[in-house]
Amino acid sequence: MTATLSRRDRSSVRQDAATRRWVKRAWLPEVTPSRSQLLTYAQTRIATLTDADAPGRSIGWAPVHSAIANLAMSLLNVVVASDGLATPQIAPTPDGGLDIQWLVSGDSLELTLDFQDCLSIVGRRDNGEYVFGPFEWDFQDDVDTLVPILVSAGRFLEKISTGIQHRLPIR
Repeated sequence: MTATLSRRDRSSVRQDAATRRWVKRAWLPEVTPSRSQLLTYAQTRIATLTDADAPGRSIGWAPVHSAIANLAMSLLNVVVASDGLATPQIAPTPDGGLDIQWLVSGDSLELTLDFQDCLSIVGRRDNGEYVFGPFEWDFQDDVDTLVPILVSAGRFLEKISTGIQHRLPIR
C-alpha cells in the first residue's frame, strides 16, 4: 500500500526559505584535509582525552595515559601517509587506552592501544573479510615488526578513503 499526500498535505511539508538556504549551504564543495591537518586533528583530540577531566572520567574511566598518547601519534605518523585520507574517529577506552577507527562505506581500519593488550591492528572489508590482522604487538616486542603492518594499514586506509561520499570538514 502506497501512501499519497493530498495537495493540502504537500503544501504543509514545503521548506521555508531559511531551510532552503541551510540545505544549499550543506552542498559545499568537498575539502580534503591535508596530512598535517589530519595529524593536528588527531593530536588535539588525543590531548583532550589525556586531561584529568577527560570524557569518561565521570563514569570511572581513566584518562588516556601519556605513553599511549605518544605511541598513538607515532603510529599515526606512519599510517596517515598522504593527503585526503578519511578522518579518524578517536575514543578512549575504560583503562586509559585509545581506540582509533576509520570507517568508510562499511570498510574499517582499527588501532586499539592499551597497557593490557598493547596494540591491535585490524583491517576489514564491508563483507567482514579481514584484509589483515588482527595483528597484535606487545611493548616487549621488537618495534621493527610494526613497520610492515603500519605500511599495510596506511595503504588500506588510502584505498578505503577513495570511498568517502560526504566529508565533514575537520576543525
